Amino acid sequence: MDDRQLTLNLVVADEAGFVAIFDYTDGELGEQIGSAPINAGANQGVQVVLDRDPSGPRVAAFVFAGDQTDTMMADARMTIDVE
Repeated sequence: MDDRQLTLNLVVADEAGFVAIFDYTDGELGEQIGSAPINAGANQGVQVVLDRDPSGPRVAAFVFAGDQTDTMMADARMTIDVE
């Protein structure tokens, strides 16, 4: 992560949508701190500008189809070490 910008090497999606980055501290999902649009298929080098620094050493990334924003309905989710 460089200066509040997180680069995801590869994001694969069945439909166009977006990837959202959330704070993730002590196993708890926090608020959304950034997002970036993605296309259907393979998206390489997705750059997400964060609104602020993460609270801890990890964040959670969620892939959403269309304009869906319910984290329980995300197409994919993962945690990422940022330190």
